[in-house]
Amino acid sequence: MKQRNLTFSFGLLSLSLTWLSFAVGSSSGVAIAQDPPLDQVAFFEAKIRPVLADNCYSCHGPKVQMAGLRLDSNAGVLKGADSGKVIVSGDPE
Repeated sequence: MKQRNLTFSFGLLSLSLTWLSFAVGSSSGVAIAQDPPLDQVAFFEAKIRPVLADNCYSCHGPKVQMAGLRLDSNAGVLKGADSGKVIVSGDPE
């Protein structure tokens, strides 16, 4: 009988902690990454990426990352440079 109570208590504790982790995680305000709209992707590929490729990738691309900054990947841009972040999300104004 004692083993059954211990098993029940452990199961209840596990269930409670699982529920609590979901409740806290869902209310923490953590944004989940989503794919950008296709029109924004098209704009970036047509107007922004060519400028970066012509002016930035030779020093901040796959072969060279001056100041630790890599601009040819989303992960590299979000990581930032040796001195810190180069892009801070939020209102651009």
